[in-house]
Amino acid sequence: MINQEWQQASLAVDDFQSLGYFLFDVLLIPFFQGESLNLLQEKITDSLSSSQKINQSSVTDIIIGCQLLVNNLLAKTENQLIFAQDTLTEEQYLTTCQQHSHGLALSIYQIFKAKVLYLYGQLGEALVCSHQAEKYLSHLSNPIVLGNYYCYRSLILLSIFNQANPEEQQQYQTQIATNQQQLKVWAEAYPDNFLHQYQLVAAETARLFANPLAAIDLYDSAIQWANTHQFIIEAALANELAAQFWLERDKTAFAQLYLIKAYSHYQHWGAKYKVENLLAHYPTLLINTDIMSLNTNTEAIPSQIQTNPVQETIPVISSSTAVDKKNTLNLIQIMEASQAISEEIRLNHLIKKVMQIVVKQADAEQGWLILKKNVLQSQNPPGGVSLNDRLTTDSEIENQNKTQPENCELFIEAYATLKKVQLLKPIPLWWVDRNGHTRRALSRKIINHVAQTQTPIVLDKASHYGLFNHDFHQLPQSPLSVLAIPIVKSKQLIGIFYLENNLSHNVFTSEHLTVLKLLATQIAISIENALFYTQLEQARFAEIQSRHLAEQARQEAEIASRAKTTFLTNMSHELRTPLNAILGYSQIIQEEAEELGYEGILPDLEKIQTAGIQLLGIISDILDISKIEADKMELNLTEFSVIQLVEDMVTTVQLMVETEGNTLKIQYDPDLGTLYADYHKVGQILLNLLNNASKFTHQGTITLTVTHETLFQIQPTAAEDDIQLIESEWIFFQITDTGIGIPLERIDSIFEAFTQADNSSTREYGGTGLGLTISDRLCRAMGGYITVNSEVGKGSTFTVQLPTQVTFSY
Repeated sequence: MINQEWQQASLAVDDFQSLGYFLFDVLLIPFFQGESLNLLQEKITDSLSSSQKINQSSVTDIIIGCQLLVNNLLAKTENQLIFAQDTLTEEQYLTTCQQHSHGLALSIYQIFKAKVLYLYGQLGEALVCSHQAEKYLSHLSNPIVLGNYYCYRSLILLSIFNQANPEEQQQYQTQIATNQQQLKVWAEAYPDNFLHQYQLVAAETARLFANPLAAIDLYDSAIQWANTHQFIIEAALANELAAQFWLERDKTAFAQLYLIKAYSHYQHWGAKYKVENLLAHYPTLLINTDIMSLNTNTEAIPSQIQTNPVQETIPVISSSTAVDKKNTLNLIQIMEASQAISEEIRLNHLIKKVMQIVVKQADAEQGWLILKKNVLQSQNPPGGVSLNDRLTTDSEIENQNKTQPENCELFIEAYATLKKVQLLKPIPLWWVDRNGHTRRALSRKIINHVAQTQTPIVLDKASHYGLFNHDFHQLPQSPLSVLAIPIVKSKQLIGIFYLENNLSHNVFTSEHLTVLKLLATQIAISIENALFYTQLEQARFAEIQSRHLAEQARQEAEIASRAKTTFLTNMSHELRTPLNAILGYSQIIQEEAEELGYEGILPDLEKIQTAGIQLLGIISDILDISKIEADKMELNLTEFSVIQLVEDMVTTVQLMVETEGNTLKIQYDPDLGTLYADYHKVGQILLNLLNNASKFTHQGTITLTVTHETLFQIQPTAAEDDIQLIESEWIFFQITDTGIGIPLERIDSIFEAFTQADNSSTREYGGTGLGLTISDRLCRAMGGYITVNSEVGKGSTFTVQLPTQVTFSY
């Protein structure tokens, strides 16, 4: 309820504006934070009555908007897409706000409606609301409201990113990066209120752009931060999105843990439509869980219900035959144990922690952990010996009978008492008590029975049970109480806990069994989690080895390339010397033949001259490509006018264009500016492409179009949990011809050395197939790209994209 003294004081001095702000603030934070909707509904009713009394229409419109939204979340409308209250429709509400020119009310309403629709998965409608909210952002100054706009606007865009066209994706990336920049500023200044939103968007960005390791950390960090600072909506949403992340990777067990937490948060918030939505999308993961069944069959302890809106109500598990304190196990203990287990990802440490918890929770005197061999096969350290290899080289086993009875996949991995846990060199279960081997105080028959049936066994006076008494009679001391429980995930046996107590009868009760069943589920998941992280570590190790091998290969290739370059350079010199002499003498003979009137030999001399020039060009191309491949191509970077470059290239290529009967068209803006690049290399690229266009076009049109464009791109930062917006300037050269075109199946290979678009091209049109290769390599050396579109019989378009500022870092 509103502070009555504060209200009366404001009314006494006619300070209606301050009272209006108070009514607004008393709803704003809990509204966006996720206070219980039922409690919020009471506050809204009270605030609405007060605002109407003091005739503060602007505040009244804001509160009515909150009322429409809360009414929808509480499932008091016909469906999720209807926002109404009694006789007031959404259309009437929006019309009233527009008539009152209350942009603040409209902005708050549209921002939160977009948030609600996003939670429902109605992405198209959510985007429309987000667009509507954008119109009224100038009315907003409250960072809490603006933070919700930036956060959910980005989440909506990330959700529809893959369905957008390239132009829209570019716009979305720009918008998301801009939003994150603002959220980052607020998150650094006010982390309690904004850090979880920033991390949640960063997690979804990492998920979209295939950075799973960053996404995992960011989801968990966002969940922790939202829980700590009582933002129940984002705590629920972060759990839900993390669950979707794991489902995409077929990690159902991980996803289920997050979904249960999301379900609990949404349920505590009171958002009935959202809870129904979650159950409809994930029925098998939510309805068929032990936690859900516990929540529906038990009652909450009133003293354990917290005021923290993110704190879940804690049920208890009670024995059906006794309700005293000794036989009542609080789920808080289970949750704490489960949390301790889930935090450990190193398998050896996990096993130690698990055994400590299990022995303590079960009141066991001692216990063993038995695991299946195939669970641990992926646990071999990089470069180490496999579990199977270690077992088969054990001299104690090698020298014995190799006949293996019933279950040969089970291995004893750990032994524990209340004081210590011992990790064992894996001992095959079938080897226990065979051929004089040191006897172990456990029953193979019980373990095999549990493994085969996947059902637990609880025995009091274990040696009295005829099915298993043969095993116990062979033991030095027969146990008084035995409990064996399977560790199962997705109906697949992972292992077994075998627990004993030799001090008392009736130690292992139904409550112990219930607790261990719940913990066994978490243990199975944690083992899989540990294996998953180990696989990541092994992948990292393999990547390091791969990089090392690649570096060795690169060094060897460099040595070979240098030798090739040296050979080609020397060979080029040896060829150029006599070739230049041939060209020079053929020129002299041609001039003398003209003077002496030997016109009959002039065509032959011209052919010699042409062939020599072509051969000289081939030698130059081969030398260029060898330099490029050896990474010896040097860039002479200078600043020059783009227009001047284009005019120079056109002058050079004009004669060849006209020789083939083609028309050359030039199109460019007058303000193209300058390029900081290698003038001669850029010119060589354009000449190669223009010559190609002219060579493969006859009596057609060749068009050179030059543009200057600004591009935006999202890039991750070194911190991995951040993104930044990169703005860059580019020059585009587009060469379009109306020539023969390139077959679709040949387009991918035209930039490869000594490759022609058609096998007959060399014979018909000439050339070595190096021009495009050289152009592509030169372009990439300057940080650019060449792309091509072509259609046989209609022509081709080559587009060169170069940054206006080339750096040596490329």
